[in-house]
Amino acid sequence: MEALINFDQVLSFIADPISKEPLSYKNGCLVNDRTGNTFPVDSNHKSPLLFPNEIIPYCTDKGLDWIKLINTKEALKQYFGMAYIKWNGGTHNSSPEEECYKLYLDHFKELVSDASGSMLDIGCDDPENTLSRFPKNINYLGIDPLYYLPSRLFKIFAVSEFLPFQNEVFDNVCFGTSLDHSMDTSATLDEANRILKPNGCLYLTTLIWDHKAELYNDTVHFHHFRENYLLDLLKSKGFSIRRSFKMPWKGNSHREGLFLKAKKNG
Repeated sequence: MEALINFDQVLSFIADPISKEPLSYKNGCLVNDRTGNTFPVDSNHKSPLLFPNEIIPYCTDKGLDWIKLINTKEALKQYFGMAYIKWNGGTHNSSPEEECYKLYLDHFKELVSDASGSMLDIGCDDPENTLSRFPKNINYLGIDPLYYLPSRLFKIFAVSEFLPFQNEVFDNVCFGTSLDHSMDTSATLDEANRILKPNGCLYLTTLIWDHKAELYNDTVHFHHFRENYLLDLLKSKGFSIRRSFKMPWKGNSHREGLFLKAKKNG
């Protein structure tokens, strides 16, 4: 079975999501010793909640209190409030019983088949859904923003624009149909580059659109990527495309599934 990075192991490279300073575990919380900022840790699974410290007071059992966040008139809080609306807009994943989704998982497994070392799965949902598709020699860690949806397996609750890790600590990062759910794609890719080791790999699967990209009709995605835009963006963020392939998506003529591997330059 793939090796799961656990809570004790992650303590050596976890960080404050804003300052990127190391955190220590004290009295059931993660603490930034310089600022005193604290981050809660789920007592059952030791899954930490690593949103920026300003957001923690707005976390409830049912999710972020987005109305209060937006009404603060503070940019960071408004940002999280708007993101939360999309996080809860509808079903994020296809049913595991759909033939299209089964085919997607087969393609995903082929994409990541050459990965080795540590893997950060960004937007992992429940790691049990995709963990078996990674190679057996992967040391796996998942993160996801939906902290009120626990998993049997250890994961970290965080957002891709503020990754709570020190610099250059992962061999690989993966966005498995999650990049178009991030509100700020540019910041997300900057963060992915920052936490990757030199020559580390980025694995990405996403929908790409040719037409009918009517984002105003979409309840869950922030972006309807065009292929050229996405490839140019990755290159501008310090990644070199190593391979890519596509698959049809639900018989649609206006969009396809894109699978690609990129490498961090230098």
